[in-house]
This record gives sequence, structure tokens and C-alpha cells, in this order.
Amino acid sequence: MNALKRLIVFLVPIIIGIGGFNYLTGVDAPPPAPTVTEPIAVRAERIAPQPVRASGRGYGRVAPSSEWVATADVDGRIVSLADSLLPGSRVDTGQVLMVIDPTGYEIALSKARANVSTAQAAIDEAEQRNENNRFTLEIETRALEDARQEYNRVASLVERGVSSQALLDSRGKVLLAARASVRAIENELNLFEARQTALVATLAMRFAELDEAERNLRETEVVAPFPGRVTAISVGLDDSVRAGAPLLSMALQDSVDIEVEVPVSALRPVIALADGATDPQFDVAAAAQRLPSLGIEAVVRAVGPGPAASWKGSIDRVREALDPETGTIGLVVRVDPPSGGADRARPQLAENSFVAVDFYAPETEGLVAIPRTMPRRDSTGAPFVFVAEEDETGPVLGIRPVTLGLPLGDRVIVEDGLTSGDVVLLSVPRPAVPGLSLAPAIEEPAGN
Repeated sequence: MNALKRLIVFLVPIIIGIGGFNYLTGVDAPPPAPTVTEPIAVRAERIAPQPVRASGRGYGRVAPSSEWVATADVDGRIVSLADSLLPGSRVDTGQVLMVIDPTGYEIALSKARANVSTAQAAIDEAEQRNENNRFTLEIETRALEDARQEYNRVASLVERGVSSQALLDSRGKVLLAARASVRAIENELNLFEARQTALVATLAMRFAELDEAERNLRETEVVAPFPGRVTAISVGLDDSVRAGAPLLSMALQDSVDIEVEVPVSALRPVIALADGATDPQFDVAAAAQRLPSLGIEAVVRAVGPGPAASWKGSIDRVREALDPETGTIGLVVRVDPPSGGADRARPQLAENSFVAVDFYAPETEGLVAIPRTMPRRDSTGAPFVFVAEEDETGPVLGIRPVTLGLPLGDRVIVEDGLTSGDVVLLSVPRPAVPGLSLAPAIEEPAGN
């Protein structure tokens, strides 16, 4: 009982004090002031259509654009080599690199020329003989007519009994001889065309032998077909070679090829923009064969340690449209010339070196491109962006549906939904409530 009394004595003053405080504060307290919302600072970018240039990168190794392997076309012994002919030597077009002993082929050429002369002489002789036979035929024809008349005269005399049979027989023999002579000459004339055809064919064969002999003699000299660099030598001085044996090889000096493997994802925006398209599902394989004609620029860059250097190239051909296993396209890029030329600070693009190749589409005007981090997607997967819209109170948070196009590095093309002057938010307040008052800080867009 004593404890209960003590508790009551302790609590009564406290309860009275709390009640008095509430009474005093409840009567005299003023009404609460209205809440004022301050604009939220956000980063933003103002939309302005600008030139866009897509790029993609691939890698490959440098190889000669043209290689030539010299083989012996004739048998013989190597009797001469060009001065300082070693692997790595530079040679010019038409330069004689080595000589096979020409002696036997010079003799064969002399024989072939003599055979041509003989065949031509046989044709000339046949033509002259034919002309002589025609002249002789005229004479023999007149002699035959005289012999016929004489035979007829003697036969008339024999019938009248004033001439002998022996004289008639003699004149008959003369007539037969004249007929045989005319027939023989006519036969010769009839055979002229056939014999002439055979002689002409023989002459043609002799000319073919002459051409072969001249070619064999020319082939004793191994001549560089283009300016280039000797890559290998297979024979030495005084070595004997057979036709078909390899002698040396050389690579074209004026240009090199680079077989580049480029991921489809990297090349898609380049090909699409060069082909006038912005669809993110652009069919790269279908357009691959048109690559050399799309005006795509190729820049070859050195990879690895050493001074940075670049060379301008061009797409020469498509090696393979699409590799389904690696998802890459094989392109052949040609660099012409591979050296720095007048720029002595730029090194030679060395064979078999590993390089990067950047591909650039022609610049496309009037496209809208925003950072790839800007677009969001709603519950249905449709893309949208947050924008700063103007109302009577100033900029407020808004939501704008957009249609996205090709991705370009850290940016993406917007095909529809944004126009010039729109303000797109780079940073979004949380929670992102439409109508929220904003204080956007406009940043300049990065170059594309």
C-alpha cells in the first residue's frame, strides 16, 4: 500500500505538467506555413542535329599485294647474276636478274632462221616453175597442133598412094609425143595448188620453230616484271637448272595487302551509314559485296611499341562475306604505297607486321545522336528518355518515347521522338516524378 501511494505521488505532478504544456501550446500556436519546392539541378544536353561519322576497327597482318615466283622455262647453266642480288634487294621493272647459258639457244635460232629461208625459197621456186610450165604449155600446144596437121597431111597422101605407110607411122609417133608433153605439163599445173599449200604449211611450221627458238633465247634472261623486293633466291652462279625449276621470288614494292578480320558489330554502323541507312538491324552480309564502292575510308595504324604511324588505305575486296563461327567479315585492305614517301618520319609498312585498321564511313549530316546511357525502357521494353519540358513555372521533368537507331560507340542515333532544341537529361532526380521542377545545366554534346 505504501508503494502505491508513493507511485501516485510521483506521477500526478508529471501528468499535470504535460497537460498544462499541451494547453498552452495548442491555444497560441500559429498555422503551419505552406511548403515551397526548390528546382532540382540536373545535367542536360540540348539536341542539335550534327554531322555523324561511324567508325569500326579490325586487325590483320601485312602481306605483299602481288608475289612472283620465277621458274626456269629452259634448261641450262646459270652464267650471270645481277649485282648484289640478295634476299631483300630492291629491283626495277625490266631489270635482268639472272641469265641461263644462251649458246645452245642462239645456235637453234640460227638453224630456225635458215629453215625459214629454205622453206621460203621452195615456195618461190615452185611459183617460178609454175610460171615456166604455163609458158611451155603454150609452146607445146602449138607443137601439138602442128604435129596433128602434119599427120593429117601425110595420111591424105597415103590415101592417094603418093606417100608411104612408114612416113605416116613416123608422123603418128610425133603426134603422140606432142600429146604426152602437153598432158604432162597440164598435170604439173594441176598439182601446183596442192604442192603450194604443202609448201606454205611447211613455211608456217618453220616460222613456228623460229618463234620457239626466239622465245627460248629470250627465256634465258630472267627479268623483273615489276618494281619489287627479292624475297628468296633458289639457285647460284654456275648451277644447272631444268625447265620448271624455281629460281627466285619477289614481292611487289608499290603496294601491300592486309587481310583484316572485322567484327560485324563494329562494321555494321560503318556500312549502314555509308549505304544511307540507320536501322540497327541492318543486314551487313547483304551489303558486304558493295563495300569497295561505298566510299569507306581505311586507315592503317601500327600496333605495339614504337612510334605511332598511320597509312591511308582502301578496301580492295571482300575475302569472305561472313564467318558464322567468329562473327567477323574478312576484308582485304590495300595500301599504296606502303612507305612514308616524302614523309621520312613515317616508317615502311613491313611485311608480316600486325596492324590495326580503322574504317570510317563518309560523314552523314543532320542526325540526332545521344549518349547511350540516356535511353531507358518501360515495362513493355519501349525506349524513352527524360527531358526538361517548359510549363508556366519553368523547366519540369517529362518523359519522351523515342525510336532508336544505330549505336555509334558511346552514343546512339535517335530516329524519331527528339527534335532540334529538345533538352535531354544526362542525370535524373530520384524519384523521377513527371512535373518535378528542374534547373538544367546544359552541357555541350561530345563530337561524333
